[in-house]
Amino acid sequence: MGVKRKHQSTESSKVDAKKRGVSTSSKPPSNESKTSQSSDDEEEYLDASNLHWKPVTLPDRVGDMEGLMGFEEIDGVAIEYENTVGGKEKIVKFKKVKPQAVKSAAEASTTAEGDEEKIEKVPELSKEELERKLARKKMHKERDQRKKERKKAAAKAASAAAAETNTFEALGELEDTEMPAWQEVYPLSESLLHGLKDLGFSAPTEIQRQALPLILEGHDVVGKAATGSGKTLAFGLAILEKYLSSSAASTDKKELTFKTAPAPAALILAPTRELVQQISEHITKASKYTTANIMMVTGGLAIQKQKRHLSYFPDVVVATPGRLHELMTSDSEGLIGWLAGVETLVLDEADRLLQDGHFKELNEILDMIGQNRGKDGAEESETESEEEEDDNQTDKKSSNQKKKRAKNYRQTLVFSATFAKDLTRKLSGPKKASNGKKKRTKFVSNTIEGEENTMAYLLDKLNFREGTPTYVDVNPDEAVKSEIIEGVMMCDAMQKDVFLYFFLLKYPGRTIVFVNSIDAVKRIARFLQELQVPAVAFHSHMIQKQRLRTIERFKENSHGILISTDVAARGLDIPHVKHVLHYHLPRSADMYVHRSGRTARGTDSGVAMILCATNEFAQLKNMAVKLGKKVKDFKTFEVEPFVVKQLAERVHIATDITKLETQLATGGNQLGKGHKNGKNGGSGSGADMSLLRQGAEDLGLDMSEAEDILASSDDDDEDDYKGHKGKKNGDADSQAEGTNKQRERQRAELQSLRQQLKGLVATPVMTGLMRSRSYITSGVVNIAQQMVDGSAHKTFLGQTNTTALEDVAKSKRQRKKHVIKEV
Repeated sequence: MGVKRKHQSTESSKVDAKKRGVSTSSKPPSNESKTSQSSDDEEEYLDASNLHWKPVTLPDRVGDMEGLMGFEEIDGVAIEYENTVGGKEKIVKFKKVKPQAVKSAAEASTTAEGDEEKIEKVPELSKEELERKLARKKMHKERDQRKKERKKAAAKAASAAAAETNTFEALGELEDTEMPAWQEVYPLSESLLHGLKDLGFSAPTEIQRQALPLILEGHDVVGKAATGSGKTLAFGLAILEKYLSSSAASTDKKELTFKTAPAPAALILAPTRELVQQISEHITKASKYTTANIMMVTGGLAIQKQKRHLSYFPDVVVATPGRLHELMTSDSEGLIGWLAGVETLVLDEADRLLQDGHFKELNEILDMIGQNRGKDGAEESETESEEEEDDNQTDKKSSNQKKKRAKNYRQTLVFSATFAKDLTRKLSGPKKASNGKKKRTKFVSNTIEGEENTMAYLLDKLNFREGTPTYVDVNPDEAVKSEIIEGVMMCDAMQKDVFLYFFLLKYPGRTIVFVNSIDAVKRIARFLQELQVPAVAFHSHMIQKQRLRTIERFKENSHGILISTDVAARGLDIPHVKHVLHYHLPRSADMYVHRSGRTARGTDSGVAMILCATNEFAQLKNMAVKLGKKVKDFKTFEVEPFVVKQLAERVHIATDITKLETQLATGGNQLGKGHKNGKNGGSGSGADMSLLRQGAEDLGLDMSEAEDILASSDDDDEDDYKGHKGKKNGDADSQAEGTNKQRERQRAELQSLRQQLKGLVATPVMTGLMRSRSYITSGVVNIAQQMVDGSAHKTFLGQTNTTALEDVAKSKRQRKKHVIKEV
């Protein structure tokens, strides 16, 4: 008997038949089977977590299963249900089925089917003819079986020969492969270089160049690097290289327990499930040509499955604190002791571990895995010089203690995008005291708050074995990556919409616009959509399915615009984001760093632009000070007033359209049909307009088209309604008729505004160079030639196609000179 189960996004540790997708035969066992079972040995029930489940490969066309992670199946078991008290719940029991019984049942079924087939196919054959035919059939079957066995043996031999040949060929390729950039940093193993080649990483990033040698030398490292800078491979490659040089790489882990199995090479903790998946995928791809086993532990998978996979003793565990804490607190098999021996502990995005409510679990995890470490390496380092001065007997005893402790020494790596200035100063300080001894730095002090949600407290809690870790900062003078060009557009508060529209129109490309409120997200996304800008809204009030659909739409469009709150500032790994626009100044300097880090992922470059109103200048100045900058360090980006005037007309019309839509939704009873219930504009009308807009987006319709369809439906419903009620509600009908006339006028006005806006959007924008131009071939710039060679901007007449990276990188003075020269 076979059983299938499915994995869903659930935190429950109970075995539920419905959630686990258990499928069994619907036929009850026969009386004969019951009798035979009673005569056999006692029934053996199995633990679900100890069964050998096999994963089921799903076809690619299945797509998004909305939380379903996958299926597993198992053979040789039967399912029994036991009702609990009251019969409200059922407990699933797995009973072992003897292989002989299963085989006999299968043979019986086959025989029965064969008999039926014989009776159906050859009812008129005589006994002799039937025997001859069955004999021939048996002979052909045996001959086919022999052919299959010969083919299988030949294929196996060919596969073995090919594998041996491919192994030598692969080694030859690795030996011939030149990756000098990586070899300059550290002589990595050929298998890792081969994996890096497959990933297309021909050269290390700056954080990899600086951190990788230090980690492989055994130092504790605290690294400051923005998200997307390549820090995952910085510690991932070091972990894999150390694993390959250890005895664990060749250890057979079958029949081992948590007490006898080698401890994992690394435990990596990250704040979110998405980040854990990203880290696991990167390290798995890099270890493609090694035997390393990478496992991720997060919410969203059945806890029984994760317990079972941990019992296979993976070499690297990547986990979120919440799920790992749940597994450790329910441990009864020695999981805590096994994890306590981990060689390398990594905290990625440590600042987010503190801010996302994980610190309580993280704190307890550090306590649990610290219990089996023996004496801390720090205590040994503080007494190291004193032990060297003892006599030979003491030296021998001390040496034995050191060897014992060395088994428990743990390397600690911490990576974060931001650090407080005072904390950075402490990390950058000397690692040795004046007497030459290793110095243990106390991070919590009077200048740094010592609460349990601060980075300083976390660093003290980790108790680094070297006393003071080695600090790596790839951007010591800048808070954001050097590949990000930072700029500012000064404007009036009422002109922000116009300046935003100008930038999106002038520089098409994947862009994220950050605002400080959900209302602003909805408003901006609406008027940009009216301007035919491919903008989508993203905020925390959206359900998970809507978020995923929005992100997918954004990723699929190379010119997509994402209007978002700070919920998108962390954890989203979206490639090739060219621009980040701060429509509102962020509430903190750290948030500015995280927002800006959405662009320039990996080795790409990008632009981070601030739209600053005159009344926000003081706030900008304060933020710059916290970032270690001055306002003048931001590139000033200006827009021609003549261009602003033309675009302002479009923006104003688009804003009027969105306001009129709101009036139709809330005041005109356009969608609520409140007149049918004697109401004069129900509270649900606004929600109905939102539903209409969402439905229009899903169907790919404009709002005007959706409203026309709905209007025709309303007219039909109104006729049916009046015919049904007759004269009974004459006053209500009169009132509804007046409302309908007002609604028709508003709809007509809406259509007129949309037609006017459509014409404006289709008209090119005149720049200053074209104001006095009579012919496109006259003047300094030949517009006709630009059109011929394809360099002309499709919207701004008189300008060529340039990127924001090029234009923003120019200083204010350089840009003015360039404009004067063109004139």
